[in-house]
Amino acid sequence: MQNSVFRFHALAVGGTSLLMCLGVHGADCIAAFQSGTGRLSMEAVQVGDTRYSASAQMLPNTTTFVLESASPLAASACASPVTYSGSVVDLPHVSVDGAAYSARLALVAASDPPQFSLTNAVPLGTTTKVVGSAGIAAWDALAPTEQNRVTSWNSLFLHQSVGQDLEDGAASNGFKADYFGPGMVIGTTNFYGGLFDGISNGDPTSKFSYFRANALANKSKLRLAIFKFGYADVESGTLNAVQLGYKSMVDELKSNGIRVVHVTPPLIFDTNYNTPKMQMRSWMQTTFPDDVIFDLQDIESRTDAVGARCEQNGVWQICSDIRSTPACPSKGQGVDTVGQGHLCLSAAVKISKAFLYALYLAGK
Repeated sequence: MQNSVFRFHALAVGGTSLLMCLGVHGADCIAAFQSGTGRLSMEAVQVGDTRYSASAQMLPNTTTFVLESASPLAASACASPVTYSGSVVDLPHVSVDGAAYSARLALVAASDPPQFSLTNAVPLGTTTKVVGSAGIAAWDALAPTEQNRVTSWNSLFLHQSVGQDLEDGAASNGFKADYFGPGMVIGTTNFYGGLFDGISNGDPTSKFSYFRANALANKSKLRLAIFKFGYADVESGTLNAVQLGYKSMVDELKSNGIRVVHVTPPLIFDTNYNTPKMQMRSWMQTTFPDDVIFDLQDIESRTDAVGARCEQNGVWQICSDIRSTPACPSKGQGVDTVGQGHLCLSAAVKISKAFLYALYLAGK
């Protein structure tokens, strides 16, 4: 079960009027959990290529659910569900009496039948640490005076091409980054963006050194540091080494009083190369639970129109209406091949709102 794929379209938790809405909104796939009985009824769960209705029982005095039964559904039931892979299920939007939350279920190791525990539920727009698709609406909901706070402290964002898409999107939303060049000393307070000068994608170790040096040179003025991987930086053969190098850099920045905003590595359209990027995402969320994480993967792998997950055999990919295509190219990166993952300009404008919201949460 560790490698199974679960798709939760919608869940409703009875006793507290809890509603978890994921993917296409509608009443056709609503499931209810009555707190008095401790039973969770799921009307749309997908394992492999088969959809099921299922029920689970909460163990007494715990937050652990044990799967009790599962009945196959017609293939048309709950079309376009949202997909979650591996042992952690992230629920990006939960509404409780009008307040929004993100929540997480974790698969209990070696449990048979499988057991899931509710590990956290964090208010959106206040103290949530993972900013995914819900961050777009959260940014729009902020008053202009609150949005403008992202320029009231110094932030350093270094990246390559997909990061430039985010910068272009932010500029379209009225928040143009000041250019940061190698060895620069920050002067005017603002949001700064720049490239890993002279470093190719696929060389994350050199990026760590460059980012560390430039951030620490400005540590007395810098509040936020945002490092963004390129999609060629995170591969299966080097994943462990990249994780160690990244954590070492982050730990040093934090020890010098700099807050770090993490960015999940961008996906490409070809799913053959996306599994290690998804693994890096899960590792970030586990390793840095107290830091703000901008979940680029979550947003770019959901269709812009209905929010359904774009995937093949459980592996996420950048969606066709998000990626750079002839119909909607990136502002500055051209039209993508299947081995790339740049952002269509209109998608970049929308996604950058969640990015700005992550900066707002981390900096305020």
